[in-house]
Amino acid sequence: MNPQYQISGKLNTFDQLAIARKLSPAFPLINAIVAEENKGKEKGVLIIMALGMLSDEHSKFIEEKCLSTVVRTQPDGSLARLYLNGKLMFDDITLSDMTDIIAQVIEDNLGDFLNTVLPDLTTA
Repeated sequence: MNPQYQISGKLNTFDQLAIARKLSPAFPLINAIVAEENKGKEKGVLIIMALGMLSDEHSKFIEEKCLSTVVRTQPDGSLARLYLNGKLMFDDITLSDMTDIIAQVIEDNLGDFLNTVLPDLTTA
């Protein structure tokens, strides 16, 4: 059985702003992540490309903030934090899992905002 992940809560507004600011050099790629026509599609490669455009410090901040909002359903039905005290709590998380989770958190937390501003920024 594949693990099930869910976002356990929204990032606070200050963390959303910090992530948006740090992602700004990669807005054309982020536009593809949050675009309505790409909902439900694989976005891991886009996240890797976007994070690759950022400093290691900014990338790590985004990764940690996003992963810290996610829980994983355990076999007994309980929920466990995915990322705690600077560490992934499960050894079986793949790169694909992690990048999909980060993309989903960005989409869920910043998508509405970014969908209103990105089309204007990327066509200017």
